[in-house]
Amino acid sequence: MRSILIILITSVMMSCGAEKHDGYVLSGEIKGIADGKIVLSYYDRGQKKSVTFETAIIKKGEFELKGKMDYPQELNVTITPGNASFSLWMENAQITVKGDMKKARADQWGGKTLPVEIEGGKIELERQVYEALLQPIREEQKPYALDYNEANMAYIKGMKAKLPEEELLVLKSKAQLAYDALKPFSSRMNAVNRKYMEDHQNSFVTANILIWSMSHMKPEEAQAKYDLFSDEIKNSILGKEIKSEIEKNLSGTPGNMAAGFRKLDINDKEIGLEEFKGQYVLLDFWASWCGPCRKGNPHLISLYNKYHRKGVEFIGVASDDHNIPAWHKAVKKDQIGIWRHILSGTKETGNDIGDLYAIHTLPTKILIDPEGKIIGRFGADGDSDEAMDKMFQNIFGE
Repeated sequence: MRSILIILITSVMMSCGAEKHDGYVLSGEIKGIADGKIVLSYYDRGQKKSVTFETAIIKKGEFELKGKMDYPQELNVTITPGNASFSLWMENAQITVKGDMKKARADQWGGKTLPVEIEGGKIELERQVYEALLQPIREEQKPYALDYNEANMAYIKGMKAKLPEEELLVLKSKAQLAYDALKPFSSRMNAVNRKYMEDHQNSFVTANILIWSMSHMKPEEAQAKYDLFSDEIKNSILGKEIKSEIEKNLSGTPGNMAAGFRKLDINDKEIGLEEFKGQYVLLDFWASWCGPCRKGNPHLISLYNKYHRKGVEFIGVASDDHNIPAWHKAVKKDQIGIWRHILSGTKETGNDIGDLYAIHTLPTKILIDPEGKIIGRFGADGDSDEAMDKMFQNIFGE
């Protein structure tokens, strides 16, 4: 592995000094298909949809695309017929692709992944170096990922079949155990990502890692990494998305004014944040399917009973828009109906409260002061529950 990495790194370094191209030439040879189409696309986070970048006809298994890009970009490439896909970094360079449709394999998302050989392009070569660092961990993780997918699908099928709650709890427990077994691998990959970003501070690959890692870091940390990027990266589509995400994340951090909202609560009564001006408000972002959220409810009940009469209101914000009966059932079972409850909404409908507060992971709690300013962020997306308890004690006393 070490010798392979050295060869790849050397190739990247040599390509850095290579001649710059005025435009791109993407050519390829795909075995197993005579005639077809190749579609290059990317996901637009602002529009929340896939956008076509370019298309080309495949003739006798070969294709060629020519053009010019303002900035490099990672693209998803789909080959039809066969609906097999792969990704690559496109930039103004000569890039060649070789693949064989017979080697396409179904992935866990219901599509097909096409293994390909890609040559050319400084950023694509750098991406290959980065992927080589993660590959041993991914290979070791595979059987655990398969176990989780199997256990999770069994639980989903059980819910659809409306199995008795006792049987569902067994299936859910198995899925949770399988998920927990994946966590060490995620931690190892996160460590690789952190090290890579430290060692390659001004890199499109680092920018791509950053946008997927921002949900696990504080906005100021992401801002510090963004500040090290060149103008080329900052002005690219990816750079602009990172900047937008940082600004959005900052909106849900202490020191900023809380975003307003108005919803129907679990009892079909209208509720708006502005009604609680002059009070402290704790927004609890949770879901009926979130194990850690449910485990934390007894602690929240004790906090509510202790401090509600001293001037704090709790509002549960649940990500259960697609399973409202489960939401009602969880509120009743966990005995948390003593405070108000609303649904978060969805990104698709554009009314997601979680999006307003940059909620990436559950459970997360936001504490708002009587003036409407955020003064605390706790849980998976913030400080510890111990820090939350201490803040309550400092505000209201024992």
